[in-house]
Amino acid sequence: MTRIFSAMMTTTMRMMQTSSEQLDVRDIAEGSAAERPPEARTAGHAMNISKCTNMAPWQVRCIQGHIAANLHTGIRIADLAGIARCSSYRIKRVFKHNFGCTPHQYLIRRRVERAQRLLILSDDSLSQIAAECGFVSQSHFSYLFRKIVGERPGRWRRLQARENY
Repeated sequence: MTRIFSAMMTTTMRMMQTSSEQLDVRDIAEGSAAERPPEARTAGHAMNISKCTNMAPWQVRCIQGHIAANLHTGIRIADLAGIARCSSYRIKRVFKHNFGCTPHQYLIRRRVERAQRLLILSDDSLSQIAAECGFVSQSHFSYLFRKIVGERPGRWRRLQARENY
């Protein structure tokens, strides 16, 4: 009985070792083979790492559009993952490669850019602009604006007004 059990364990161990060697970790991380393009399915271990870190152009456009349309609200990673039809893990992993910054940094930069346009085009107060752009408070807006642009928002607005006249 012990001999049979030992033979079964040895066979099972060999099967497990062989199957684990055949598994490609990237296949697990990137999803099933049906979701990948044909050239990636046949390449096996020769699959390029860059293909794993790139989003499709439609995914990039969808994410940019969603962020632009919802700057004034809270945007979660799960929202972006749903729009791009991939996992939250994948969004976090490939966002920086495709956009050059983290999702939070990208969102803050877009909010500051919108605030710059509003500062030039409107006479609204800084607190109104901060609220329209999705910042928690005027002080939070001023802190991030100065960190990114290099000037306080009120001073930046006055400098832009002088340059335009």
